Amino acid sequence: MPLYGVYGSHTTESCPVNNKEIATRVVQISKMDLSPLLNNYKINKVVAQYHSALEHTLIWVFEAEDPHLI
Repeated sequence: MPLYGVYGSHTTESCPVNNKEIATRVVQISKMDLSPLLNNYKINKVVAQYHSALEHTLIWVFEAEDPHLI
């Protein structure tokens, strides 16, 4: 199955390190079962997640059927 990368970024103000509300949401999401959501978008699995805290950027790698659904 093909691999696809998603690049993202956020502002310093919205960084979970600097924003308690967003940090709480990140923790909540990390405890959730995301399988139904992944299946809905035909994502077979999350292969890797790379984050650069100093640059406020991220790259996630997915194994998926359709890059347009990611």
